[in-house]
Amino acid sequence: MNKIELTSLVDKLNLPKGEYSIGSTGSLVIRDIYDTAHDLDLQVTSECFEYIKNSDIKYHFKDINHEYSHPLYNMDDYDVDFFVMPREEILFDYVDGYPCQDVNVILDFKRKRNAEKDQEPIRRIEEYLRNRGE
Repeated sequence: MNKIELTSLVDKLNLPKGEYSIGSTGSLVIRDIYDTAHDLDLQVTSECFEYIKNSDIKYHFKDINHEYSHPLYNMDDYDVDFFVMPREEILFDYVDGYPCQDVNVILDFKRKRNAEKDQEPIRRIEEYLRNRGE
């Protein structure tokens, strides 16, 4: 998904402000660090998750939490992953009007995991931060 597809999907879900953030690669796409993301990861409060589960549109969810400390659900309809988290753990900045996971949180996670697949995102995020003077 490119930036337009990601933001269109977020708009379509119509989630309550302050109750979610766009996480991981989607957040990097919104910031123009990456051109595309293979899916949309959202960090949501339990209230936000209940809101979307009980919306007029009946979405289909699958529990896929295998290795994370928070519940993780996949919305089959749109290939969206929902990480259900306490509000105080959802750290974000607004980018182009969209709540995006704090880029430093993403960088810290990728550095700690330090998998081969994390090396390119680490490099790109560090370059992004240098260009912003951080």
